[in-house]
Formats: sequence, C-alpha cells, structure tokens
Amino acid sequence: PRVLQGRRTLTNFRYRGAILDFEMQGFGDVIRSVTIDGKPLPGALIPGNLKGKHTVRIRLANRFSKGGTVRNTPVIT
Repeated sequence: PRVLQGRRTLTNFRYRGAILDFEMQGFGDVIRSVTIDGKPLPGALIPGNLKGKHTVRIRLANRFSKGGTVRNTPVIT
C-alpha cells in the first residue's frame, strides 16, 4: 500500500550459510530493481550457496500493475 512507501528493513536474516540485511524502498507491486551488495541480482534469486554477510536492496516502482493478476513462482530447492 501507498502508506508503506518509505524505507523498510529486515536485518540479520539467516539464509543457509549467509546472513542477509534486506532494505525495501517504495510501494506497489512492480519491482524496479533488486541488488545484492550493490550488484544486480538476476531474477531476484538469492543463490543457495551464498556465504557471509550481504545486503539485498529491493526498489519498488511506486505504482501498481494493471490487471491485478498474481504470478506464482515455483519453489526451487
């Protein structure tokens, strides 16, 4: 929702061998960019073999997509 348009963070999230700090900026359901440690993250997929501490930044496009469809992504294990 638009009321959440500021910056939100989640720190010290443990994912397999990594510790992730997440930062999300903006609102809506359209992702503008996803980076990890300042580098583009293709497909917004965090590698399962990642080790150490990293920062993931998600920038939303401050808008809502038209059509209201939900896109399901298969779980990759």
